[in-house]
Amino acid sequence: MQPDLLFVSRERKQLLSGGDNVRGAPDLVMEILSPATADRDRGYKRAVYARHGVAEYWLVDPTAETVWIHRPRGGSLEVAHTFGRGQTLHRPC
Repeated sequence: MQPDLLFVSRERKQLLSGGDNVRGAPDLVMEILSPATADRDRGYKRAVYARHGVAEYWLVDPTAETVWIHRPRGGSLEVAHTFGRGQTLHRPC
């Protein structure tokens, strides 16, 4: 999988010791939706990231000016927060 953006915390930096590949689930994965990738990002990729233990998954829709923050729940990544135009996005604790 190649997400648009990812984040690995300092505490888990050993995941980056494999050269060009992340060796494990990043702390945060972000996908920027486009008409060509939106269905895959919302479905297949979300399921794969959940299965591999990604702690937080953001879907960014530039057209709708919306960010959906997904967190693990019941074995899948479910929407925990939604932010739209004019709102200040704060990472939930």
